[in-house]
Amino acid sequence: MQPGASNTNGCPIAFCTGFPIQKQNCARELSSESFHLQSTASRIRYCRRGRALLLCHTGNGISENNSSEKNKDPIKPTSKVDLPSDPSTAKHRLLELLNTLINDDAQITEVERLIRRLESLNNPAATEIFTETALAGSWKLLFSSLRGKTSGNIRIRRIGQDVLPDKKLIINRALWTFPGSSGQGDINATLDVECKYTFVGPSRLKLELLEHKVVILERSDGKRIQLPSDMNAVIAELRLGLPVEFFDPSGLLDVSYIEPNFRIARFMGKRVAGVRNVFIRND
Repeated sequence: MQPGASNTNGCPIAFCTGFPIQKQNCARELSSESFHLQSTASRIRYCRRGRALLLCHTGNGISENNSSEKNKDPIKPTSKVDLPSDPSTAKHRLLELLNTLINDDAQITEVERLIRRLESLNNPAATEIFTETALAGSWKLLFSSLRGKTSGNIRIRRIGQDVLPDKKLIINRALWTFPGSSGQGDINATLDVECKYTFVGPSRLKLELLEHKVVILERSDGKRIQLPSDMNAVIAELRLGLPVEFFDPSGLLDVSYIEPNFRIARFMGKRVAGVRNVFIRND
């Protein structure tokens, strides 16, 4: 279904960012809804197919921060005093800290110091094949230096990433929950952000956003799911709750530290320069 097309009942439902919502009178059947979100920077198409809500990127990308600080590394250099001299100890201390992290400023500072220390101890990959083989598989995101915030209506329950070398794809995946309408309780959903990658160096990748896909998970009791009337607001809040580089990771990405079950990613370029992600491999 292309943007501007109608569903099987000929009843388009449009959500326009910053503008009143316009709807034609039609039945809100679970298997025959379509949503269109438009903004000045991008256009994303929502098509309801059974239990799936697809977001297909059709514009020029997510808007970028054009502030004068955009090229600066958000993790500031710090003294190496009291930092571990070997990667095993530094990684162990970092994982222990992340396991008890409560977004305290002192904790965040220590996390960033340990990240930089590990990067300084990294042995750069000699070939793209080595990096790609090490990246392959499913990962869990433990930390992003660019954190999101929601009002509390949206709950991000888990964030992960799949790297598929055979398809040259990286898929960011989030499990999240949002309130249903008519007091029916919370609705569970997943968000997949699919990107194509190409190597531009032994440890540097260029990511290109392909599409977003939201899947509404069926209720355990089998009851019909009633979506909120303003899904535009739900998706907007979801974007605020996710790290910026998760929702739109387009650009350059360095594998700044990697082991078989642990890695650090560092974003380059103008939009999210210097942002770090810390991953562990899923069991």
